[in-house]
Amino acid sequence: MQCWIWTTWGPISDNAEDVFGWSDGTVALFANWGPICYIPASFLFSWIMDTKGLRLGMIIGTGLSTFGALIRCFTATNPQATVLVHFGQILNAIAGPIAMAGAVKVSQEWFAPGERTTSTAIAGQANLMGLAVAFIVEPAMVPDAEWSQIQNLLWLQLALTAPTLVLTILYFPNTAPTPPSISAHKDVNSWAEFSSNFKVLFKNNQFLILAASYGLSSGFYSGWGTILNVNLSNVGYSETVAGYIGFAATLSGSIGGIALGYFADRVRNMKALISILFALAAVSFGYFAVACLSNSPVPNSEAVLIIAASLGGFFINSAIPLFYEMSVEVSHPVGEGTVGSMLTNINNLGCMCFLFVPIDSVGTAWMNWAMAGVCLLFWFFLFFLKEEYKRYELDTLRGSLRDDTGIYYEIIPEKNEKTLVNS
Repeated sequence: MQCWIWTTWGPISDNAEDVFGWSDGTVALFANWGPICYIPASFLFSWIMDTKGLRLGMIIGTGLSTFGALIRCFTATNPQATVLVHFGQILNAIAGPIAMAGAVKVSQEWFAPGERTTSTAIAGQANLMGLAVAFIVEPAMVPDAEWSQIQNLLWLQLALTAPTLVLTILYFPNTAPTPPSISAHKDVNSWAEFSSNFKVLFKNNQFLILAASYGLSSGFYSGWGTILNVNLSNVGYSETVAGYIGFAATLSGSIGGIALGYFADRVRNMKALISILFALAAVSFGYFAVACLSNSPVPNSEAVLIIAASLGGFFINSAIPLFYEMSVEVSHPVGEGTVGSMLTNINNLGCMCFLFVPIDSVGTAWMNWAMAGVCLLFWFFLFFLKEEYKRYELDTLRGSLRDDTGIYYEIIPEKNEKTLVNS
């Protein structure tokens, strides 16, 4: 729901602009509040997740999204309506870190080593499904430029969001009753320890390659998707067609992410999988960009655009859970909340840069080429990645292990134990 509220205005931008008197730039700013607010909020939420647990973060996050959805529902009179929409988008945006980065923390606390990538894929792709729903449901609910139709959409979003707050308050435990793995035992107990983890990440070259590759490619894709209607309306396609294209691209990516997560839990060769996915994504978005040219030399029917966008979404979204899990592996023993926060910070930085481009003056033709280019660029970057599975080895290999402080431990995976060895 957090993702759906974030992307409320893009799929109905034409009708919303007529009702409220907004420009394309205003609609883009509503979306851009997501990454603008995410970056400072992520440090708070990653600290909460790593030191206080998931429950407190979930209560705050669902509360912010619920109140943000509520305050947009009451008026179409400007300037009050525009101010309230901005404020609602900001509150929902602050909840973004728990919605995006919480998936790896849930996987760590509740799932065994051979299940974590699948768990991360399901939780992460569930958030993206909000984007898929928006592309189909919103044009159907708001076919005309009427406030009553928009208001019904906003009430629906509130009705679906509020129960998540109630259910979280009633029951959302921090951790599983029994830790599912050895690495699930680790805790962060102070601000000093938490802040030192960020310094460790910035010195880890393997993590930085993964963070840049994931963050900027998926960040560009988020920006591309949320204003896809604005993009395609400038080349003659309706909101309905843009909705079908966005829905197909997001849904195929969500299915692919879960399938690839399940596969990666069994083969562990994540670098090769990500590299293949990025190469194919570059080809798909490259074709989409050529097909959107005014005098396109390639077939560019609506069906062809839907297929090209679906393939691009499938390939780029399928890589997301692999990036999350591989980043945690190369960064271990840094906490999952901190790793997820850093990844999604780069993601939101990429999205913010994409949406900051002044489309009122420069147009939208560059968007499709940017998607193809970023996939190709980071496909090349991945050649320099050294594949490591530090956490997986800790959780599955029996024997002795020396941690970063030089202390040796005896590892007993079947008992979820690590015992200090005198040395």
